[in-house]
Amino acid sequence: MICLMMGTCMPLLYFVAAWGLFVNYVVDRLALAYYYKLPSKFNEKLTKTAIHTLNFLPLFTLPFIFWLYTNQQMFSNKIDPIQSMGEIELSNHFLYDILDWSKLNPSMKSLMISFLFLILFSVANLLFKKISSLFEEK
Repeated sequence: MICLMMGTCMPLLYFVAAWGLFVNYVVDRLALAYYYKLPSKFNEKLTKTAIHTLNFLPLFTLPFIFWLYTNQQMFSNKIDPIQSMGEIELSNHFLYDILDWSKLNPSMKSLMISFLFLILFSVANLLFKKISSLFEEK
């Protein structure tokens, strides 16, 4: 999950995640063939829990990506020089600049719209599940 979340700023992490998944697959297959005597007792609840957890990954990833891509030091070379050793370096990366719609470029606007749509969709999905659970027969 961390590799997928931070992979935007360090694309090498996607390869790290792929390698980790491959090693996990090989070790699980070898352990199943040579080590375990009985199959482990997994049911569909474990799979559903993992899928449910991964559904929230974009909600954590998109704000981080948005914050990363609006960094002025990284993409616009906007750096304030340091005058003395004890001075704190300003990043020119403030929340009020990000929320100002007129200062955003078109790609940032589309990313913001997609994030708001994702939040709206997630809330609607949770409400639908809660309402549908009220009408289920037990």
